[in-house]
Amino acid sequence: KTKYDVSFDMFSKIDVNGDKRTGLYDYLTAFETKPQGPGNISWNFEKFLINRKGEVIARYSPKTAPDDADFVKAIETALAEPRPADAPKSDDSAAKGSSGKSTAAGKK
Repeated sequence: KTKYDVSFDMFSKIDVNGDKRTGLYDYLTAFETKPQGPGNISWNFEKFLINRKGEVIARYSPKTAPDDADFVKAIETALAEPRPADAPKSDDSAAKGSSGKSTAAGKK
C-alpha cells in the first residue's frame, strides 16, 4: 500500500518546465501542435497525442476531458493509421504479467 492508496507503479517527481526540465518534456513541448501549441506545461493532465511513427501530432490542455469528442476522434484517427513497416509487431505480451492480465507499464 502506498501513501496515495494506489496499486499502480509510482515514479519519482520530475521537472516538466524550467532549466531542469527532463528531456522527454523538452521534446514534447517543442512542437507546433493543435489545438495547443509549443511551450511550457500549464498544469497536470496535459495530454500529448503521439502517432504510430512516434511523432507528436497533437497537444491538449489539462481541461480537455478524456471523453471530449474531438480528443477521442483524434485518438481514433491516429490509431486507424497503418503501422509503419519497420515497427515491431505487437502481440500485447509486453503489457501482460505472468498471469496474462494487463498490468501497469507491463510490470508484474
